[in-house]
Amino acid sequence: MSKKPIGADKPPARQKLERFSHQISLTLSDGERTLPLGVANIQWKAPPGSTLSSSQLFMAAVLGAQRRYSATIKGLGLRYLWQIADDAGNRVTLLEIDQRHMEAKDKKEPLTIKRLGFDSVEIV
Repeated sequence: MSKKPIGADKPPARQKLERFSHQISLTLSDGERTLPLGVANIQWKAPPGSTLSSSQLFMAAVLGAQRRYSATIKGLGLRYLWQIADDAGNRVTLLEIDQRHMEAKDKKEPLTIKRLGFDSVEIV
């Protein structure tokens, strides 16, 4: 008869998560004109000491801007010319965003803020 160690029946303790936030300024440009989109306030929870890359934060900000300005962004022609950029040098064209959404849809994993692990993105 084998004995279980004391406490083996207990479920593992939940890891405590910290709240994090980051702000990113976004612009929309076609090479000739530059339009400010505002500042993205990004919020998420993660284990203490964890980090995210600037490209992960940028993509969350882009998705937030896309949701906030959906009518404006959908109405823009020549999607390969228009790009969203931040102050850190990250940039993506509207055509690339469309392609990422299509790839995610094909995999049946929609590209969303929640799926990227963020709680919210607010554009102010």
